[in-house]
Amino acid sequence: MTRFVSILVFAFACSQSTEPPIDPIDPIDPVNPVDPVTSVSDPLTRCFLDGGELVLRHEVDNDDVTEHGEVISFATQGERLAVGSADGTLKLWTLDGFLGTLSSGELLYGAELAATPSLDLTFVGDEVFGGDARGLVTAWAVPESGDTFTGAFRVVGGTDPDVAIVAVAVDGEWLAHAEAREGGAVRLRRLDGSTVIGPL
Repeated sequence: MTRFVSILVFAFACSQSTEPPIDPIDPIDPVNPVDPVTSVSDPLTRCFLDGGELVLRHEVDNDDVTEHGEVISFATQGERLAVGSADGTLKLWTLDGFLGTLSSGELLYGAELAATPSLDLTFVGDEVFGGDARGLVTAWAVPESGDTFTGAFRVVGGTDPDVAIVAVAVDGEWLAHAEAREGGAVRLRRLDGSTVIGPL
């Protein structure tokens, strides 16, 4: 059976509007209003608060995408995109187009894991972390630019099957992963491997 899959990649651009936003009153200092846009330090958050424009950057057809590209994660700066597929592959993109494919099964433990789907993905710096149906949490090195994806990886940890949630702390030092099953355990671990907490 042939599956037709398409992925659209959009870019969110900050508005160039010169109209000042409405200033709410600061409950701590009601005399001086707070600018909800300029008072936020994160530039991406300011962009969303100030309004913006959604622009189609790239469309991917069935020649590039494997079936069921269900797990998607953007890098913090929004210029790289990872798509996990049900066939166990991880595909990487930039806003300019396709970057490369990594089959975690082929690179880790042979063909047996080649069809293991990624259940969640998240970026941290130049790595993307993925949890899969076999219970592995793996970090793959992602190039900043160019079309070469070497597939360098490291196994961060493991748990019982079906890692459904993978999240990394804002400071980039801690990783949390949880099992998909009801009442499944949650584990916290430092990315340097020095500390593991759980199951919780």
